[in-house]
Amino acid sequence: MKNKPKTRSITVKQLHQERADQWISVSCIQLAGVWLHDAGFAIGDRVNVQVRRNRLVITNEKLPVVPLQPEPTASKRKMRQISRLLASINLNEEE
Repeated sequence: MKNKPKTRSITVKQLHQERADQWISVSCIQLAGVWLHDAGFAIGDRVNVQVRRNRLVITNEKLPVVPLQPEPTASKRKMRQISRLLASINLNEEE
């Protein structure tokens, strides 16, 4: 892999699972390929999956898990400032 970050495009597929006497559709992502081994994931390794909105981080359990940093959020004060700025821009455009 030579320490170059690579991006893989994978389609989220549908899987059917039985839950409480009914079948439901669930999302499924399957990872397979030599690139997994090249990235440090061998057959039989256990992995940790950190889940965030629109993001999955998969880490080999052989390595220490580094927790994700909280995603930045704008403060209420900053959001009010942005809203006022946008409102003033809209007022200027109407003139």
